[in-house]
Amino acid sequence: MSFIEIAFLNLTQDREVFNSHWPVIANKLAHPNPGITAASQGSILFYKNHQNKNARTEFTNVVIIEWESQSKFQDFLKSDQVKDFQQAMKAIANGPPMLELYNGDQHIPTDFCSKEVAQIVRVAVPSTDDYRNLRDIWRESGLAVLSGTSSNDKENLFVGVLFWDGPEEQSKPANVFDRLASVGEVSSFVVQTDRISLL
Repeated sequence: MSFIEIAFLNLTQDREVFNSHWPVIANKLAHPNPGITAASQGSILFYKNHQNKNARTEFTNVVIIEWESQSKFQDFLKSDQVKDFQQAMKAIANGPPMLELYNGDQHIPTDFCSKEVAQIVRVAVPSTDDYRNLRDIWRESGLAVLSGTSSNDKENLFVGVLFWDGPEEQSKPANVFDRLASVGEVSSFVVQTDRISLL
């Protein structure tokens, strides 16, 4: 099992401002390492709703983090380090983030940070039986990296994460999306990723 944080960030569109501040912000997040085993951030290339149509979203960036445990994440939230990180984020934030926390079925693979694109697939889960169906569909696809269920959202969500070598590959799971959509409402973010260095 793994504990995954996906933070959707509403950040400045000024790339020069972002690029000048982000190295300092990333350093405050990961150094000293508060218990992160893998981390990447990136810009959202596009968002699709369950009907596979492009839709607007106020979020422009995503940070994907795997924590050693949920307790490590909770300790970080109570630390002085997170206060320094939040203070630094004010320089590029246009609004509050949206955090999604998931209990994953496996750890993020070691080659995750070498991939150029991450695709985050979310499905609203009507019932426990539906979750089992979603998990089976996801695993049968042969594309799955990891999956899990939400631990902090009032709406039950199934999440699946895929990693691609380039944006053009994200069209591969189209038939899988159709099968997932037969169970619950599907949305996905496609993100150009960049590794966050850890000590």
